[in-house]
This record gives sequence, structure tokens and C-alpha cells, in this order.
Amino acid sequence: MILVRVSNVQALMDLPCQFVKFNANFVQRPTENPTMLNSLADMLHKMEKAIGAEGVETAQALAMIQKAGIDRVQGLYFAKPMKGDDFLALVGR
Repeated sequence: MILVRVSNVQALMDLPCQFVKFNANFVQRPTENPTMLNSLADMLHKMEKAIGAEGVETAQALAMIQKAGIDRVQGLYFAKPMKGDDFLALVGR
């Protein structure tokens, strides 16, 4: 699987990636106008790409991500960074 971060739209067209991940800077922008996020998510879904978002730190950001239809999320809203064993205990091994 090839992973491409959204920083170069041309890469989305040129690389045979299946998953695109929005970085925290993109997710943490003001949520009052999520037009860009919604438009990009719609475009990527039409290209049959799965989408992830990092840097989700608030309920408001999570709601915006969910409304855009983003497939996977990560961030401090869910848990702080932890050791591997702690993570495995959290997800139930």
C-alpha cells in the first residue's frame, strides 16, 4: 500500500495510492468553513481513495471530519501517545 499525504495534489493524480491522510495542520484549521475539507474528501472518494485525518483534538473537529465522510481518524481527542503494550491493552489485543 502506498501512503500519500495531501500536500501535493498532483501526486494524487500520478501515484497509484489507495489511502490519503490529511495532516494535523489541515484538520486543525478553523471549523466554521469546512468547504475545502468537504470538497477534497468528495474528490478523493470519487477517486476511490480511503481517507484518514490526524490531529483530531476536539469534538468539533471530529464532527467536521465525520460530516466530510473521512474514513479514519487519529488524535489527542481519543488518547495521548502511549507505549505499545498500553495501546494493545486499550484495543483489547
